[in-house]
Amino acid sequence: MNVLDQIRPRADHLSDEHSHAMLASVLSSPAPRRKRRGRRAAAFVLSGVVVAGGAAYGTGLVPEIVAERFQQIRGGDDGWPDPIDGERLIADVPLSNGKQARVWRADTTGGQCEIRDMTGDRERPEDFGVGCWRWNPGEATDPRRGVHWQTSADGPAVVYGDFTGVREAVARVEVSGDGWRRSFAVVDGAFAGEVPAGDPRDAVRFAYFDRYGARIARKTVTVSIESE
Repeated sequence: MNVLDQIRPRADHLSDEHSHAMLASVLSSPAPRRKRRGRRAAAFVLSGVVVAGGAAYGTGLVPEIVAERFQQIRGGDDGWPDPIDGERLIADVPLSNGKQARVWRADTTGGQCEIRDMTGDRERPEDFGVGCWRWNPGEATDPRRGVHWQTSADGPAVVYGDFTGVREAVARVEVSGDGWRRSFAVVDGAFAGEVPAGDPRDAVRFAYFDRYGARIARKTVTVSIESE
């Protein structure tokens, strides 16, 4: 049996010659491109995560409740801080006590503002720690600025820092205290991690290194206690 002859178009108004010509035209046409369903599906899933996660901490986006809290502190008593913009998540640290420490930063004229959630309970914004500070002369681009050691009343301590806008690229931060030392990589301009709580009167030392391992700067700070 001639398979091609069996499938060629037939109709009462078509001559055999015309029918064969139509078959040849079909066979010579390029095959339609198959849709890459897997890739399109993956892109859709990813988009869904971003949209659905607009209020999720893990995406790096700022939850609405945090954005609103930033705007509530705008203006203050003397018109500062204003404006407040560039809100970003700089620390998202799972703690050994089962809680989650999160810190957001925002820029303002001549300084920065910060909101801290040391409880992991974003339904209680009244428990957020809030602070704003003005840069001293030359401090805005100093890699030593904006680094903190924070602890909750009954939990471990967290160290974190944000190097957005500093004059030197910091690749790693080494933090040490009384009998301990930790090293943290800087990712997307920030670092964060858990360290031993220690005594609030103890000093904590920070050392900043570039990507070649050369030390850029040092700083010593004391702990700030975050009550619940």
